[in-house]
Amino acid sequence: FFVTNGTSTANKIVHQALTSPNEVVLVDRNCHKSHHHAIMLTGARPAYLEAYPLNDFAFYGAVPLDRIKQLLLDYRAAGRLDEVRMVTLTNCTFDGIVYDVERVMAECLAIKPDLVFLWDEAWFAFAAFHPVTRRRTAMAAAKRLEERLKTSAHEAAWREQQEILFAADGTPASDEVWLRERLLPSPEARLRVYATQSTHKTLTSLRQGSMIHVYDQDWMREAEDPFHEAYMTHTTTSPNYQILTSLDLGRRQVELEGFELVQRQLDLATSLSQVISRHPLLRRTLRVLTAHDLIPADHRELGRPMPLRDGLATMWRAWSNDEFVVDPSRITIEITRTGVDGDTFKHDYLMDRYGVQVNKTSRNTVLFMTNIGTSRSAIA
Repeated sequence: FFVTNGTSTANKIVHQALTSPNEVVLVDRNCHKSHHHAIMLTGARPAYLEAYPLNDFAFYGAVPLDRIKQLLLDYRAAGRLDEVRMVTLTNCTFDGIVYDVERVMAECLAIKPDLVFLWDEAWFAFAAFHPVTRRRTAMAAAKRLEERLKTSAHEAAWREQQEILFAADGTPASDEVWLRERLLPSPEARLRVYATQSTHKTLTSLRQGSMIHVYDQDWMREAEDPFHEAYMTHTTTSPNYQILTSLDLGRRQVELEGFELVQRQLDLATSLSQVISRHPLLRRTLRVLTAHDLIPADHRELGRPMPLRDGLATMWRAWSNDEFVVDPSRITIEITRTGVDGDTFKHDYLMDRYGVQVNKTSRNTVLFMTNIGTSRSAIA
């Protein structure tokens, strides 16, 4: 679905279509404010999830899976699991922390098999067009998970795990067991997955061009009518046709040359990172943060700090196995040794002196992004 007034509105459409008053939405406390607005509009109740803090750099990472599972188990223990309707998370975060989407959905569905998932992919639209990054997008993960649930091997593994998770009388095992196990969803679980993307940010379109992607096995029975009603509530019968046209052109562009553009985007980011790390003057005051800095050791298996430097094969292993990975198109630079804060570095140096625009700073970091936005990559 094309949305002509941004992903803020796209998020509100999905929330209004799928949640009702007093239903519970599990949501990252650090999500975009449009999710908070949407929850207030629908009358749903938020249950906030806490992302891990990166205190040394003055921003947050993402929500560890064990925290999501624990909150669901807490609702079950209180006899209120039926109130939980939706899980909404930001993938990837503004600073480039990417979830293992398939694992999150699988383990949550193992606790409550009718959950709805909303993945805010405002800054991750490009990922669908590269084989490494595609596996962590909502739509690719939903398709892969649906195929897995249909296999006899999955059903056999699920039945075996049920003997660990439940006693003979049906009593659930302790939370420690549920948190320790890599949970398998029931073969009967329903996949209801929505993703909102800012095409104008990480693909090509005019400002406010956004998309909603739907992978909902219960679409016809549960969601189609309320979704269209919500869509017309939050959009207009007089949309801007220039924005719609640009969305169509952007879709055509990445269909024809998306892989080439994304690969160039990743190569440019790697080049920028390596130049800063190797330059005899820059490396004295600037430090490129790696996965070792941005992801706690408990949430990554691969020991390499920057997998892309080792080539796509190593990056593939990290993106296949680690709970969190870092989007290689984002370069977070720590500037403590410059003696100025991020805002001063951004305005007084990069923008005023050199005309370099950056999107985000913290107390002691500056975030660079490479973006395929046009036919030629550019630092945003």
